[in-house]
Amino acid sequence: NPASTNVQISLQNTNDKLENISIYDVMGKLIQTLNTDVNTQTIDVSAFAKGVYMVEIATENGLKTTKKLVVK
Repeated sequence: NPASTNVQISLQNTNDKLENISIYDVMGKLIQTLNTDVNTQTIDVSAFAKGVYMVEIATENGLKTTKKLVVK
């Protein structure tokens, strides 16, 4: 972070898997949603406009976290 082409999201030190990844712009508009069942997901952000985005990550066990993503 910052990224210009790809972002890799991965869970470390857990047997849990990613369930859903949602990317929002700074205004709260949903840009992209990915449904998955793996520990690591690569997201292509090359088509995104430069700026700041929020990435909401949800796991199979219902844990959620939100991280900031900067696309340059």
